[in-house]
Amino acid sequence: MSAVDHNHPQLLLLDYGGVLLHLNDPVETFGIGTSRADFNELWLRSPAVQAHENGKIGSDEFARRMVSDLQLPYSASEFIARFDAWPDRVPSTVSATLDSVPAGIECAILSNTNALHWQQQNITRDFGSRIARTFLSFETGFLKPEPQAFRHVLEQTGYAPTDVLFIDDNPLNIAAAGELGLRACLCPGVDALGAVLRAESLIE
Repeated sequence: MSAVDHNHPQLLLLDYGGVLLHLNDPVETFGIGTSRADFNELWLRSPAVQAHENGKIGSDEFARRMVSDLQLPYSASEFIARFDAWPDRVPSTVSATLDSVPAGIECAILSNTNALHWQQQNITRDFGSRIARTFLSFETGFLKPEPQAFRHVLEQTGYAPTDVLFIDDNPLNIAAAGELGLRACLCPGVDALGAVLRAESLIE
């Protein structure tokens, strides 16, 4: 890791699933007849997803509601099995990429996620001490793209919006962060993270 440059952000705020964690194709995983872009918007705006990811409902109720809302041709228990298999892995290349970020830049995760998926993850194993903090929706109660999800990070870290570079794979979240004054970059997948950071002159 190299020394920090005064033009660099002080906080690199990263989405988890789709930016650091590779996700299996949700259209194939859930057997939904829609495009991936439409699925992403559907997921982000679903009341059942929101209730699950801010910790208001458990996995069983979430599964029942999703099967009903999406009129899926399988049971709630099968939905849970498919949901459990959606996260794949953190590629070693992603870990190496974060290790290349200057040491003076704090790295944190801001994720809409749930207890079921998060308990499968091991941040220390995948990133060592490089991830300083995690802001998880099921713990904070705040979901992107709600402004309060970003304000909570700023309040907890003490950084100004202009001190933060936020990277996410969802355009709605990028737009919301930008409206609050954060530098925000769209990352279309884990394989693109290195290119995004190079474009921002954070790594060589």
